[in-house]
Amino acid sequence: MMQRSLRDPVPAVQEDEAEGEIASLFADIRTQLGTSSVNLVWRHLATLPDALPWCWGAIAPLYRCGALASQARDFRRSLQGPVFPELPPEVRKALGLDAEDVARIRATLQGYYASCTMNILSLNALRLYMDGSAPAMRSVASSLDPAGHPDEPSPIETMARFPDPADVAPHVVDLAWRLNALGERGDGMILASLYRYLANWPSFLGVSWALLVPLATDGQLEAAIS
Repeated sequence: MMQRSLRDPVPAVQEDEAEGEIASLFADIRTQLGTSSVNLVWRHLATLPDALPWCWGAIAPLYRCGALASQARDFRRSLQGPVFPELPPEVRKALGLDAEDVARIRATLQGYYASCTMNILSLNALRLYMDGSAPAMRSVASSLDPAGHPDEPSPIETMARFPDPADVAPHVVDLAWRLNALGERGDGMILASLYRYLANWPSFLGVSWALLVPLATDGQLEAAIS
C-alpha cells in the first residue's frame, strides 16, 4: 500500500530550487497564469530533459495574447456546481480562522481554479498540436484579436504555499487524502495539489469534507464534474 504523504507524487523541481532557464520559465509561468505558485505539471516537466522549455515555448503565445484567460473564464462560467453558504464570523472564529486566513484561502481557491482551467485548455491544445491535429500556437495566437482580452494577470501574492510535509500532522494528511477520494477517477495515486495547499488550515479541510461528502454520497458531486 502506498504511504500517504503531502510530498510531490511525481518527480518535480521545487520552485525555490529552480535555477537558470528553469527559474526564468517558472517566473514567466507564474506571471502568465496570475498565480504565485507553479502547478505540478510544469514542475514535473522541468525534470525531463528539454521538456519544459519546448512545451512552454510552444504554448506560451496563447497565454500571452489573452486567449486562454478569456476561454478559461467562459469555461468556468459554463460549469454549474453546488453553492455553499458563507461561513459566519463566529463560525470562522470557532474554526480558528482570522480575516487573513480567510483571504488566503479564498485567494488559493480562486488561483487554483483559474490556473487549472487554463492549464486544461492549454495542455489539450498542446496535445492536439503534437498529434498534428492543430496548427502551431504562434500562428493561432497571431490570428486572434487581442481586443477585449485582459493584460497579463498579476501574481496572487496571498495564495498559499505548500506546507512543509514534516510539519503536517498525520491525521491532516489522512484528511487531505479522504477529500481527494471524493472526486478521484484515476488510480488514487496522486493527491490533488489543492488539498496540499489547504493543509495549511486543517479546520477548513474538515469543513470542506463535511460539506462535500453528502454531495458525493447522493451523486451530486459526480454529476457536477461529469
